[in-house]
Amino acid sequence: MEPSGGVGRAELQLYCEGTLEGELTDYGYETPWATARLIPLRDDSLGRLTAASKVIADLERLPERKTTEESDVDYARLLHDHGVPEQDVRRFVSGRWAVRQADRSERPIALQDVDERGWVTWRWL
Repeated sequence: MEPSGGVGRAELQLYCEGTLEGELTDYGYETPWATARLIPLRDDSLGRLTAASKVIADLERLPERKTTEESDVDYARLLHDHGVPEQDVRRFVSGRWAVRQADRSERPIALQDVDERGWVTWRWL
């Protein structure tokens, strides 16, 4: 898939809760993961998505904690270390994400990862 040159004319567009996040280019699919490069609509979108993605990845690498309090401390530390508000992590995990296709149909997705270069990984739902 070739880059389209402008948001609104892309073959694929990323949405969260009905809001356009940006266009997706260089689409690829290898079961079960879809990938594409995000060209964000807003300047801060990529940084916020990347930071939320890092918090989630770091949480998964932490050892199992015995108490909720220990887990809460770890979570608060990761939010602070990555400079990301908790609502960004909640949105990444629980937001209603979708990809709009060229025919204007939207397909729901489960967002998996966003890296600093703009590569987005997801599963089609």
